[in-house]
Amino acid sequence: MATTARKRKIWLRSLVIATLAHVLLFLVVPVPAQLVETVHARGVFPALRLVLATPAAAVPFSVGEVMLGAFLLVGAGAAVQAIAWALGKARSCSLSVVFLWFAIIVTQVYLLGFAWLYRRPSLAQRMALPEVAGVAAMGEAATSTANAAAAARCEPGGLTLDQLDQLAREAIVGVLPDIAASLPAAGPKRIWPEGALMLFDVAGIFWPFSQEPHVDPGLDRLQYAFVACHELAHLAGIASEDEANFVAWLACTRSPHPFVRYAGHFGALRYFAADSPEVWKLAGESVVADMRRLQQRWQRFRSPRAARFRLVIHDAALRSQGESRGIESYDDMVRLIVRWQARGR
Repeated sequence: MATTARKRKIWLRSLVIATLAHVLLFLVVPVPAQLVETVHARGVFPALRLVLATPAAAVPFSVGEVMLGAFLLVGAGAAVQAIAWALGKARSCSLSVVFLWFAIIVTQVYLLGFAWLYRRPSLAQRMALPEVAGVAAMGEAATSTANAAAAARCEPGGLTLDQLDQLAREAIVGVLPDIAASLPAAGPKRIWPEGALMLFDVAGIFWPFSQEPHVDPGLDRLQYAFVACHELAHLAGIASEDEANFVAWLACTRSPHPFVRYAGHFGALRYFAADSPEVWKLAGESVVADMRRLQQRWQRFRSPRAARFRLVIHDAALRSQGESRGIESYDDMVRLIVRWQARGR
């Protein structure tokens, strides 16, 4: 028994050291981007994704939410037991050891299942998109996006969320050759309860520990379609938020379904409008009315305090992974759109 316990301690120490070394390697060592692309993005990540996504896709509920609940329960139990042990009311801190094992696995899976994808060459480099500079190019793209949104505008026509999930997946599959990516047999999962993410001003989230893209079902259908494509882009190996937004736009606007195409143009228009609010006037009153409806929808669920808390945490997390602009990186998708539109000129 003593020998077995000693071996467990040795294993645990070794894994802690290995995990810390992995974190330092990611944060400190400048690993060449092309090496990350060859070894990780094309080798390690697809293999790990297959192992994690296959069982998660086989069940109708979110495995990620179950995992999060288990992690929080073990963490709370470990904290209570540690306090009791410090007060002399518990004989051991066994739950703390279990929590440490959880933390090791979570850290390793996060690094291998998502974080290292930030270190690969940018999507613009991989797609050989030309550099485009100047306010004129941005203004032209914003105008064309507004006109496209106005021309494409249509109603959802009774589309269910199940149908939107399928349409989003089909749209992403359609652009996989353009982004040189693959996608497992999985679709978006819906967060329960409705509005749980929107409370924190979040529309969707990718859970790397089960390789599940999640969308809040409380979203307006117009936004739901775009967000579903965004989260599926993460599943396809696109880590950066601006790149995932760009892929969502590309996928939606190429969809054979008119409502999904409109969702793509509308989604891009919202980001162009962040810098040029006047583009809403070009899109027409019907498109503006859709935007007002989305804003009213968010007001039903969003908590300003929860949103501010999430913003600080999310911004810090993005910066730690190499997103120098943090939360503002989402807006960079408009530059990718401009570069994509310039490639044929």
